Amino acid sequence: MSNPVRSSRLNWSPFLELLQRFGSIITVAAIAVFGFWGGHFLLPGQEHADSETESAEAFSSVESSSLTLPEAKSTAADLKTMAVKSETFQAHKAVPGTIVYDATKKVELRATVDCVVKETLVCPAQQVEQGQPMLRLTGPAVGAARSEISQCESSVGLLESEYTWTQETHSNIRELLSFLEQSPSSEQARSRFENKNLGEHRNEILSAYAELALAKQLDARTNRLQSQGAISGKEADKRKSGLDVASAKFNSIREEMTFQTSQQLVRGKANLEAEKKQLEMCREKLAALLGPQNRLDDSAKQGVADFVVTAPRSGQIVSLPAVSSSRFEPGEVMAEIADISDVWVEAQISQRDWHSLRLDKFQTLSVRVPALPNTKFTAVVKHIGTSVSESTMAIPLVAELGNPEGRFRPGMSVWVELPTSNARAAMAVPEGAVQRNESESFVFVQTGERTFEKRDVVVGEQSEDRIEIKSGINSGDKVVVEGAFFLKSELLLAEEE
Repeated sequence: MSNPVRSSRLNWSPFLELLQRFGSIITVAAIAVFGFWGGHFLLPGQEHADSETESAEAFSSVESSSLTLPEAKSTAADLKTMAVKSETFQAHKAVPGTIVYDATKKVELRATVDCVVKETLVCPAQQVEQGQPMLRLTGPAVGAARSEISQCESSVGLLESEYTWTQETHSNIRELLSFLEQSPSSEQARSRFENKNLGEHRNEILSAYAELALAKQLDARTNRLQSQGAISGKEADKRKSGLDVASAKFNSIREEMTFQTSQQLVRGKANLEAEKKQLEMCREKLAALLGPQNRLDDSAKQGVADFVVTAPRSGQIVSLPAVSSSRFEPGEVMAEIADISDVWVEAQISQRDWHSLRLDKFQTLSVRVPALPNTKFTAVVKHIGTSVSESTMAIPLVAELGNPEGRFRPGMSVWVELPTSNARAAMAVPEGAVQRNESESFVFVQTGERTFEKRDVVVGEQSEDRIEIKSGINSGDKVVVEGAFFLKSELLLAEEE
């Protein structure tokens, strides 16, 4: 039977032998562990300072660092690269602007006379065509003007009839006098001009001619009797004097009738022309009262003072203060029509930026509309202000922007890209390719299938969404243009590890 004490001593023998063999190694390890943890607890501030320094220098030390992405991350990141090369570059500056109506395609319909709206024939936002009736109005001034025109028209009608009658009378009298020179009989003269208009001069002329014809007959008979010696010379001379009297009377009447009818013709024409001018003046007065966009309402149910306002151009009704029974004084706006197929972009150029801009009339500019993100539009410079606006203390700029689809609405805010330098050759990358850390700027260049290298760069001016790179990359380098921020985040994580 064995001794228990001895058995226990035998069991510890292997451990004691191991301790004797490796004792020095275990002692060194214990000292190392104690030194590590003792330093950790005794000098915590120093370790924290070292950690901060290491973190702060993370990006300053990655100037030449590269990053290789696992295949899964590379696929998920969907990085896009672009081989940089020299290109035509022109620096731009974005300034705020506003979309407004094209002033040449917007009209205001103002009341031309004191009037009342009888009926509104359109509604707001309605599309109207040029000449389309919009409002039916009534105004006392229009009624008075139309009455004057009516009176003048009646007078012109009467004077035209009188002038026509005078012309006909004058012509017939000249014809009659010409016929009487052929010495027809009185009966022949009366018969030929029986149905022709001779006016009040008919009897006077024909009676004088009949007396002259009778005097000629008596003169012929006297001559026969005198040649036969039937009457003395004294008696013959007495009888011939009657012919002279009748002839003088007829010639006097003929000359008088010719003069009178000529004068009546001239006066009739003058009176007619004067009344026609008066009528024209009345019509012009009415036209001035109505204005170019209005016309008279000639429908049977409307009054003499009623008139219609028509659309002066095609477009959309953007304002319609006129409603039924509303009253307007001359100059007040009743409606507004605008064609928004083209709109204007108004921007204000500060005085300090003016001399750096490169602008010309008809130059194209890029316009960004926050309400329509991720899209750029092209506008054409319409005009540039020649003086500083007193309200904004800036120089106004107006550009024309096509709007065939009606996407732009007046009042929208926009950003206008204005060129600040002449076009030149330079290397440039999209704005999203350049990453920043405090005052440093850098890009990522693809050096392998999934390997990317951080390159510090010196940036220059900006052109819309592109940034000029003055140094740090070479022509042909494949710069990450989409996903650069993802690489920046991955590089930060890698440095922390």
